Amino acid sequence: MISECEESLARLAHEADVRHSAYGNSDTPMLISNLVTGLPDNSHQAPPPPSRSHDTHDDRSDVRLVVAYSTHILHVMHVLLHGKWDAISMLDNEDDWITTPRFAECASHAIAASEAVSDILKFDPELTFMPYLFGIYLLHGSFILLLFADRMPQLGPNQSVEQACETIIRAHEVCVVTLSTEFQRNFRRVVRSTLYSVRGSSPKGWEEHKLARRRVLSLYRWTKGAKGLGI
Repeated sequence: MISECEESLARLAHEADVRHSAYGNSDTPMLISNLVTGLPDNSHQAPPPPSRSHDTHDDRSDVRLVVAYSTHILHVMHVLLHGKWDAISMLDNEDDWITTPRFAECASHAIAASEAVSDILKFDPELTFMPYLFGIYLLHGSFILLLFADRMPQLGPNQSVEQACETIIRAHEVCVVTLSTEFQRNFRRVVRSTLYSVRGSSPKGWEEHKLARRRVLSLYRWTKGAKGLGI
C-alpha cells in the first residue's frame, strides 16, 4: 500500500511540473479543511476577474504543498514500519536493533522525512495546513534523530544529524505557535537539550541530562500499559 501511495505521489508531482513548469511558488497557504470538504479556498481569490496565470500559479503551489506533506507522511510510515514506536526502547537498544537492516531502512527514511519538513516550512511557514495531525507525524518521525544525536558523544559530531535536528526543532516551535500541544513543547526541549549536551557537557552533566530526558519521554511510551500520546 505504501508503494502504491508513493507511485501516486510521484505521478502527481510529475504532472504538476509538466503542466505548470513556467510558474513559480506562491506564498498563499492552503488549508486541509478546504481540500477535504471540497470548498474553495477564498484566501486564494484575487479581486475579480482572476487571471488564468494567477489560478495556475496557485494551483501549482497547492500541489507542491500537498506533495511536500505527503512525502513527509510516507517517509514517517516507513519509519513506523521498520522502526520502534517507543523512544525509550529505541534509545536503550537492549535488542541491538541498531545493527539490523531494519535500522538502516528506518534511518534513511527519518533523514528523508526531515528534508521533507524543510520543504514544508518553505511552502507553509506557519504549518496551518494540517496542524494537529502533522505534529503527531513529526514527533514519530523524529525519535530516531534523537537516537543519532544521543550517539554523537561516542561517534563524534555529525553535521547532517545536527542540521536535521535543528529543522525538527524549528518545526516543533512553529507547531506550538499554531496549535500548542504539551508533547511538542516537551519534545522540542528534549532535542534541544540533547544537542546542547553532546556539544560540550561533562560526563556527569550528560548522565543528568539522560535521566531528565527519560522522565519526559516516559510520558509518551508505546509499551504495555502506556498511552502513547493519548493522555
